[in-house]
Amino acid sequence: MKIDLSNEELFYEDEIDFDKNLNFIFGKNGTGKSTLTKLLKKYGEQVYDVRVFQGFENMVGENNRLNAVILGEENNEISQKIDIKKEDIKKREEELDKINLEIKEPKDNSENLWKKFEEIEKNIKQKENEKEKFYTEAASKIKNMGEPQIAKPNYNKTHFEAEKKNAKLLGEADIEYFKNLIKAEVKTAEEIEFPSINLQNELEIINSILEKKVEEKVRIKRLENNEEKRNFAKKGLHLHKVGEICSFCGNTIKKEEYEELEKYFLADDVKEFQIKIETTKNSYQQIVEKIKNVKFDKNNFYPNNIEKLSQIIEEYEIIKEKIIKIFELFLKKLEEKDIFKENEKIFIDNISLNFNKISKKYGDLVKSNNTSNLTKEKENAKANLRYHYIKLELDNFKEEIKLNEIKKLEEESAKYKTGIENKQNEITKLNNEIKKLNLEITELEVQTKNEKKLVENINKKIKHYTSFELVHKEDTEGEGFYSVKCLRTNEDRDITQISTGEKNIIALLYFIEKLNEINEVRARNKLIIFDDPMNSNDDTMQYLIIEELQKLMRELLKNNKDNKFILMTHNVHFYINVKYDFDKDDDYKKREILLD
Repeated sequence: MKIDLSNEELFYEDEIDFDKNLNFIFGKNGTGKSTLTKLLKKYGEQVYDVRVFQGFENMVGENNRLNAVILGEENNEISQKIDIKKEDIKKREEELDKINLEIKEPKDNSENLWKKFEEIEKNIKQKENEKEKFYTEAASKIKNMGEPQIAKPNYNKTHFEAEKKNAKLLGEADIEYFKNLIKAEVKTAEEIEFPSINLQNELEIINSILEKKVEEKVRIKRLENNEEKRNFAKKGLHLHKVGEICSFCGNTIKKEEYEELEKYFLADDVKEFQIKIETTKNSYQQIVEKIKNVKFDKNNFYPNNIEKLSQIIEEYEIIKEKIIKIFELFLKKLEEKDIFKENEKIFIDNISLNFNKISKKYGDLVKSNNTSNLTKEKENAKANLRYHYIKLELDNFKEEIKLNEIKKLEEESAKYKTGIENKQNEITKLNNEIKKLNLEITELEVQTKNEKKLVENINKKIKHYTSFELVHKEDTEGEGFYSVKCLRTNEDRDITQISTGEKNIIALLYFIEKLNEINEVRARNKLIIFDDPMNSNDDTMQYLIIEELQKLMRELLKNNKDNKFILMTHNVHFYINVKYDFDKDDDYKKREILLD
């Protein structure tokens, strides 16, 4: 039974444990004995039938008299019935002792149900502590990871345990990808204007050139080096026809001369054709140059878009190579073109080649990249890296094996706990049976009740110490009480008229006899408290007091119940003598406490 002392200024300790049957407390006046008595009564009343002795004044009732106490007197028939029931109680108490030996801590190193259960619980606690320590250390390790940092500064064991379910190993490529993503800064990809290619149109243009030719022109000396003459002749060519009269010279225009001039002036078509070829060549060279000048900058893309960009670049390079080869073929044919001859047409297979699809893919990727929620993606990358390192920690600790070990121990512990609970149910059942038997004994004892029995018992004990004896009386209402009768004069006296020492011995004996009073609470274990039972006026009665207290203590130990005896005194001589015979007993029965 533990008493809370934390709110009491008189005591140094926060609590005191009365875990023995016999308890002796020595302390001078003012050290807290009376305070301790109040606390014992307060805490003890919840479980025990509490009896407190604090001297004569606390024993007398109204009208300053000792009220009558009902004790049992001899009745052979009833005594036999009581003895049988007491024997039944004893058997059940022996069963209780056996059960308690199984479910309570053993006094030696013997094995019992309690010890097995405690060992398993200790093992579980040890493994749980190992697990909790691992969670704490693993969380700390992940929290302190840098380059890059993947957890918040307040990351702890609770976060680690919550994220365990997401634990998953990553490949090296994924690890590198997530690390780069976390380190990534804001990126803006540039738009690219891909060359607009229509091979069908271009093929038609070059084939029209290849199929075309110009006639070779003649030289007319009379028109050489004279622009005015050439212009005059050219104008006349357009004004006249063969066989007409020339407006200038009046001669008939001959066919030979007309055709000569016609061929001469058509030499401009040669020049025009050559210009057409050169213009087309320049156009093709510019297209090839534009195709070659298309550049992709991976540095402007986030890591999560690099793979898609690489695919686009790869596709572009394939188409680029094919288109350039086609235009190089066009250029070669133009270089080889004879303007005075017709050339064969060109035929190509990949007539539909262009950059339209790539332009669309790249544009979509640029848009996705430039509108990316980088903050969210970084947090997702950190989480994935945490899950990876959590998985590494769990595998290294062999958590799954450890948890299975704990689970098996808990299952075993549950079996022992059930066994203990079953035993406790047996205890409850036996205690109820004992309580019932005690009530039956009380009912039998009521049939033998006698208020005069206490007088007889006390008078036997004080016969050689006093000149008076107790007598039983009844008042006008039939209520019994005890008074004092002088043995020399046979006169009755009020009990308050005897000496202080005589009052104290009568009160003590009355208190002890009253412990056996027939009442409804006798089935409960008793908490018996003596608060300074020996004072300076009791010197002549000292040995009688010691004898009666020792007799009471022996009876309590003999009954083998959970009764508690607590004796407090300030008298050194009394303290030494009252516990003398009990100093030889086993320590587990007795506790000594000093108050200062």
